[in-house]
Amino acid sequence: MDMNLLDEVRYHFRALVSPPNPNSISLGWEKFEEIGFGNLEDTPYYVQGKKKPKKRNYLNVVSWNIATGDKFNPILGHLKKIDSETGGIDILLLQEASIGYPEKYRNTFQDLGEGLGYSGVFGTCMALLDPKGKPLLHNQKPLLLGEALFTCFPFNKEEAKIVHLTPIYDWVNHQSIHPGNLTQTNRAGNRIAIVAPLQYDAQKLVAGSVHTEDKAYPPNKRGLSIEKLIKDIDEFNATDTILGGDYNTILGRFENTDKVFARAGFSRANKSSSTARHFPFRTDNIYFKTPTFRLNKIEIDKTTKSSDHYPIIARFEEIK
Repeated sequence: MDMNLLDEVRYHFRALVSPPNPNSISLGWEKFEEIGFGNLEDTPYYVQGKKKPKKRNYLNVVSWNIATGDKFNPILGHLKKIDSETGGIDILLLQEASIGYPEKYRNTFQDLGEGLGYSGVFGTCMALLDPKGKPLLHNQKPLLLGEALFTCFPFNKEEAKIVHLTPIYDWVNHQSIHPGNLTQTNRAGNRIAIVAPLQYDAQKLVAGSVHTEDKAYPPNKRGLSIEKLIKDIDEFNATDTILGGDYNTILGRFENTDKVFARAGFSRANKSSSTARHFPFRTDNIYFKTPTFRLNKIEIDKTTKSSDHYPIIARFEEIK
């Protein structure tokens, strides 16, 4: 078994037999505030692109966990391929994007935005700590992992919002099995969604990139994160809402993510197909509440090996 997969099994087993007390989960942001990096957890990053929306009666939406973007060139190349073959991506929702993340220390978020030509917003969910629990820096800058949203539609960057999901796992006290592996070390922070209201004609369309906790026991705890997400995005009072993400729904009928979304009026795009490359799990999905649009088609793109997840490609058509 691959060492990273073996580590994941160990982490899940530890969370299963000794789940953290939600009231004692540490977020660790004070470690960065002490060295001058205040409010990392609530400060979105932006990139300005030149692409403009096309006049047509449908939306192309792509959601993909890019596994920190470590395989950057194949990821960028594949997204360009999807962009060309679909006639243009309108909304791109990425999980595990990064700014300065090991091993190559590149700003994946900015480089993808510039490479694709889209405007985008990034929210930090975690910042790396070294094996001693101190902030890990490169060129005096923190190494950040988070979620990203790119689009050709105009949006007010001041209205973009980082939604802090209900903490379930203690990443500060992650107890890395291999302390020398920086991608597996302890981290400040916890799971988030990055959401933004986009201007679609005269309507407000809220889009969001979501990443819920995988080490959740019992698994119905993930539903708490979805309840928090829905409560926060309701404040936008949007006409339509599309939320793509890695929901880590690996335990099928034992999960309650679908039920929480359904109670709030959302439908799911991917009803059965696996999206994890190494396991037959439907971990990723696009949930939508769109009175203006209907889901026309959904595809799990299994032609790429540049991440441990496959992209979801969905087309939504206007309801006439």
